[in-house]
Amino acid sequence: MTSITIAITLYHLAPIMILAVGTLLFKEKMTKITYLAILICFIGTIGIVGANGFHITSASWKGII
Repeated sequence: MTSITIAITLYHLAPIMILAVGTLLFKEKMTKITYLAILICFIGTIGIVGANGFHITSASWKGII
């Protein structure tokens, strides 16, 4: 899997990250369904990229970090 694939996959997680940050900074309410949706998104991302794609020490992460 290329670093472009990983970058695009993480890019599409931005709305989920904004939801989490909004909850922390602006005290927005999150329902159980929202928590479930976030969990499903992260599980789906791991499924797409693969668990081996998340090595921070890998050279392919230099363009993302």
